[in-house]
Amino acid sequence: MLFFILYILLIIILFYILARVCTRYFVYSLEVLAKKLKLSQDIAGATLMAFGGSAPEFLIVVITLIHPGNHANFGAGTIVGSAVFNILVVVGVAAIIHTANLSWKPVVRDVIFYVIAIISLFLVFQDGMVKWFEALSLFCLYFVYLFALRTWQKFIPKKDKEMLLDELSEDVEKGENKMGKKKNIFFQILSVLDSALEKVFPDLGKQPKKCIHVFVQSLVFIGLLSWGMVEIAIQMSHILNIPEAFIALTIVAVGTSIPDIIASSFMAKKGRGGMAIADALGSNIFDILFGFGLPWLVYILVTRQPLDVSSENLHGSVILLLATVVMIFLLLLLRKFEIGRSVGYLLITCYGAYIIYTVLEVLQIV
Repeated sequence: MLFFILYILLIIILFYILARVCTRYFVYSLEVLAKKLKLSQDIAGATLMAFGGSAPEFLIVVITLIHPGNHANFGAGTIVGSAVFNILVVVGVAAIIHTANLSWKPVVRDVIFYVIAIISLFLVFQDGMVKWFEALSLFCLYFVYLFALRTWQKFIPKKDKEMLLDELSEDVEKGENKMGKKKNIFFQILSVLDSALEKVFPDLGKQPKKCIHVFVQSLVFIGLLSWGMVEIAIQMSHILNIPEAFIALTIVAVGTSIPDIIASSFMAKKGRGGMAIADALGSNIFDILFGFGLPWLVYILVTRQPLDVSSENLHGSVILLLATVVMIFLLLLLRKFEIGRSVGYLLITCYGAYIIYTVLEVLQIV
């Protein structure tokens, strides 16, 4: 029991460091890089920024594929669980903080591709085996999505996203200053961790030319943190004698989604709740199509054999994803693409019900 408590404390610390590295350094380096490459906001958001928010899940899939033992369903559970969290909690929190009026054209586009991605994933999980052409299909669908983004730009009004990351960085610093002033030992420990990170990472605000350096350094940190989370989560599943997929669907999925909920909260406070909701949808599309497609395809081509992915505890979550996106779209139609507090509370309640159902499923009560 003592080891389990230590694992819980350690994984919380890893979650916190992961959130700080992602929101303060990694995503910011990608924003600077996107400006240097002169990428459009839609393309930058669907590629670099999507990778910034989804890097932990992506690297966990990679890590679980090369980790000794068969842990592929752990990586699958992390992405599926993160997708559920994003669509219910991240969108829900953004809606509660600030009512969002969405432009219907990009919403329809992203919902269509999201539904296609979910159905594709469901079909892949049907027989518990991932073939090379299935992985390739997911990977190619992501580039079809990018093509749609580029093609639809002329039909969709551009949103002003300038300075968003700068504003986010300023708000994060204000939060750090407030946290540093608290005398609670927990906040003091977090303050020490922040100070250590500041000494390790260059300040991009003063040294923007080091964006590549910060990008690579952040990626190494995220990879090491993700590896640590995988090791701890596997040990926790053994101690509790429960499926690894359950830990991935719940604890790890929530932990890797902390950067998303921090970013969406700041966006919503700035009155950009619609952007937060669009980013949640885009992040999920990236996770499913690119986050699964590329690692699975490389693994299958290298090993020259299909990938065994147990659908245990995953089928229900994938079905819930599909049901949820359909529910949200219908609510948006009824409310003329306005999403506010009532819908936000409903989504978070749905996530609570999902967690309860997942626990009961593990206990074999349902």
